[in-house]
Amino acid sequence: METLRTEGLNFTDLKSYKLFCPPLDLQNQFAERVKQVEEQKAIAQKSLEKSESLFNSLMQKAFKGGLG
Repeated sequence: METLRTEGLNFTDLKSYKLFCPPLDLQNQFAERVKQVEEQKAIAQKSLEKSESLFNSLMQKAFKGGLG
């Protein structure tokens, strides 16, 4: 029976890779921007839910003849 051998990464291999790590100030700016975007998404989601609720209410009134 034949087996396959795959080499994994060892510590020496990992040390040879150069990783980019942005300055902490830039990381904080990015985190703040992400927070702002998430807040805007939450506001937009609430607005969408309210709009859907109002639309559904309007549709119920329309089908019951309450608009005219």
